[in-house]
Amino acid sequence: MDHPSGQVAIDVPNDSIEPMKTLSVPDLSNSRNSSPRLSLDSDVSSAENVSSTTSTFTLSNGSNGSHRTSFLAEVVNLTEKSGPVSCSLVWNNLTYSVESQRWKSNGISMQRQTTRKVIFQNLNGEARSGSLTAVIGQSGVGKSSLLESLAGRRKKGLKGEAYLKVSGLCGTKSNNNNTSLLSFIPQKDSHLPCLTVGETLLFASRLKNYDQARRIMRDCDRGSEMKINQSWKFCSELDYHNFLIRQLQKDLCLESCWDVKVSRCSGGELKRLSMAVELVSNPKMIILDEPTTGLDSMSAYHCIEVLNCLTEMNSPPGIVISIHQPSSDLLNLFHNVYVIGAGGRCIYNGPTDKLVGHLADKGLCCPLYYNPAEFIIQVASGAFGEKMLTILAESSAHHQHHRHSHTPSDRYHEDQCDRIDVKKLFEQTNSKRHPTFHHIWLLLQRSWKISIRQPMMTWLRLSQYLLVGLILSFLHSYKIGELDGCYTDVIQGATSFSASENYGQLLARINDNTATIYFALMFLVGAAIVPTVLTFPTEVTVMVNERHNGWYSNFSYFFAKMTAELPLTMALPLMFCGIFYYLTGQIGEWWRFGMFTTVIILLSIIGQNIGLIMGAIFVGDPASAVFMAFSTLCPIFLVGGFLLRESILVWFLRPLWYASYVRYGFASIIASLYGFGRCSSEYKSTVQKSILPRLSELIQDEEFGCVYDQYQLNSECFDGVMRECNTTVDSLYRLGVGQQEAKFTEEMNQYDGSFVMSYYEVNDSHFVFNIVVLVVYCLILLSINYWILLYKVKRRVKK
Repeated sequence: MDHPSGQVAIDVPNDSIEPMKTLSVPDLSNSRNSSPRLSLDSDVSSAENVSSTTSTFTLSNGSNGSHRTSFLAEVVNLTEKSGPVSCSLVWNNLTYSVESQRWKSNGISMQRQTTRKVIFQNLNGEARSGSLTAVIGQSGVGKSSLLESLAGRRKKGLKGEAYLKVSGLCGTKSNNNNTSLLSFIPQKDSHLPCLTVGETLLFASRLKNYDQARRIMRDCDRGSEMKINQSWKFCSELDYHNFLIRQLQKDLCLESCWDVKVSRCSGGELKRLSMAVELVSNPKMIILDEPTTGLDSMSAYHCIEVLNCLTEMNSPPGIVISIHQPSSDLLNLFHNVYVIGAGGRCIYNGPTDKLVGHLADKGLCCPLYYNPAEFIIQVASGAFGEKMLTILAESSAHHQHHRHSHTPSDRYHEDQCDRIDVKKLFEQTNSKRHPTFHHIWLLLQRSWKISIRQPMMTWLRLSQYLLVGLILSFLHSYKIGELDGCYTDVIQGATSFSASENYGQLLARINDNTATIYFALMFLVGAAIVPTVLTFPTEVTVMVNERHNGWYSNFSYFFAKMTAELPLTMALPLMFCGIFYYLTGQIGEWWRFGMFTTVIILLSIIGQNIGLIMGAIFVGDPASAVFMAFSTLCPIFLVGGFLLRESILVWFLRPLWYASYVRYGFASIIASLYGFGRCSSEYKSTVQKSILPRLSELIQDEEFGCVYDQYQLNSECFDGVMRECNTTVDSLYRLGVGQQEAKFTEEMNQYDGSFVMSYYEVNDSHFVFNIVVLVVYCLILLSINYWILLYKVKRRVKK
């Protein structure tokens, strides 16, 4: 049926289409006024059957300005009781430059030279509510820099002013209003890959719209009805959030990927998802940096068409987009075009349908059937000469000044609107108060979902801990942890010197246990570093974008992230310890197992924090993050107490020795396994009464004395003996035993009669101190990680 208004109405029966399906029919017309407008009217009856709707699709021309009953119109009816809010983004004399420094030799000395490059200069413009503006220009002219400056994300090197003119707030403070005024969507889509599209939107709504949801629930409790087309009653806050995201599902055509993980979505679906997570808070000004990059022509057309439809709703937002060489059909969807020429100057700022005529007035005639977007980019690149660029820039500046000087009726009166600087607005967005405990709980749920669904973080780590624990447990043909490692075992084994069990075999078995434990420490620290250093950079990128758009506070994210990682960080080492401790035959006392496990868990937490720090530092370079993380492990394990001991340590390694967390962990494990009375007083008495008198007989054998020196039974006691290995027996006895017997007894008491503790110079009285040092290490690394995240968030603004 034809209508006088030029509209063509197409009635589609319910049984002929799929539920919640949005259709779009592209018009290949070159006229802006005849470009298609997609209109959808939907009725929602209840939260449970939100997907069952009656739909009417309408194609109308742009002159009629059809209004869709969709998400933005409905959320305005719900949340904006004070009336619609209109917003304008204005920038005046905006200039941005960057400094670069390099060292240059003058033949005698090196001097640092600073050069300044102007990206764009003296830009003026305005984007109003209900308008879709395209920023066009060749690569490198500063389109992305301009949009980031308009969003308040660039400060250093920026001159001029950019601000929002807002009317309709009715005296409310914008920074306390949960409704976002300005949202910036970067070129690179940053989402958590393990969440589905629906879950991503649900978490976004629950994090950003908590205030509206609570207010609406209070109104429902008071008996007031919420009517959206049909009567709709929200039974809980979750119903409200589900309603919002279902509206976005229909508006942005996300039905086909609703239950699909973000990592499996196409490029067009990711772009629409990026829009949806910001539209969920009903922003009044949206800035998108090249949303069509990487998309095919039809996906790009649909993406811009969706944005065009958003500008035709009740209380529409203003939208500014940077775009690369759009097609003529795509260009027709924009209301205004802002062209930046070579040198960073604006050469056109006005309606799309007047672009070709404006160029023709300047003597630049666009060929017939030629894409106007391609033609203006050729002009902007300087293909028609620098003089022509200067003429166009002067004409644009004059037109901008003329419009602001002679059309006061189109300007906002200062007494009727608020003027908010974009830099100040950005600071207010990042510093506004959030419900800390509510956000921590939501972010905990999100982090737990990610940890469970991420193969590297869960299932691969689980299989890795299980496999390595079994391999180390069955690496030897005997249980390496059965020997007590006492002096009596070592010396009595040396005196017996039988074929079945000799001194060297005894010491080798003790060394097998300590070496395996040390390797296990290396594995546990490395296994805690690798997954976090590979996966955390993705989360940091998402966190920075969400923080800049005011989703939550830094503390809420960091506390939730660390808390969510803690159960898995503790459970996997505990499982490893249970396997390794029992199968290797370590001493069967539960309190020793608890001490052993505590040290292992603390070292795993330290390793995880190192991975988080490296992942946060090298956000865009995971390979460098892995390299640097393992580079820090090499010197730490070198002075970890197994390869080197304090008594034989060179002086320049002592600072690293005291800073090595592995040393404190290894010493604590040796003390928990071999200290605390494992070699009892009976062993001491046996050594004093029967073993020491027989040492003179042992020293007679020169070759046997060299064995003592190799394993350093008691280096401080027998150093003199070993140096005089070729002297007489009387001299050996006088130097080695007769004069050092009292000192040997005192030292044996110091190390609790344990040969292992004496060899590694470990005292069980230092166990508590070592544990405290490891805990302090964890806290320091957590603090460093937190401040690095804060720095990353701020650095993205000051660049």
